[in-house]
Amino acid sequence: MKKIIFTIILILLGFTLPVNAAVHRGQQFRVPEWQWVNMIENYSVSDATCGIEFGNIVQVLAVEGDTALVGYRNKGDMLGATSCPDGIIFMIKTHVLEKFTTRFKAILAEKNRQEVLIRLLLSKARQKRSKK
Repeated sequence: MKKIIFTIILILLGFTLPVNAAVHRGQQFRVPEWQWVNMIENYSVSDATCGIEFGNIVQVLAVEGDTALVGYRNKGDMLGATSCPDGIIFMIKTHVLEKFTTRFKAILAEKNRQEVLIRLLLSKARQKRSKK
């Protein structure tokens, strides 16, 4: 009887625990690449869209099920008229947020690799021009 009650409690707890415990309030993520989002204004999703940019930060304000409400921090280098301003809030799926860190690190590593390659190629190009 105790095993049955214990099993029922475990099942009930399983249904009441958050769907995604990996993403939690206060957590911050670096934006890995440009992404369009729908801003939230006056307690509803706006038709207005803007883009969050590489390297800026989103902070989780709340999580419900598989959806997170996040605030966006723009470091000030807005690339264009469609860039999101600092302080906007929007919703995003938690499984997307979970991939932000890995994706950001991979893109940053690739950018660094490309920068090293460009410097090497430019150096070789300069050497060939100076030999002429």
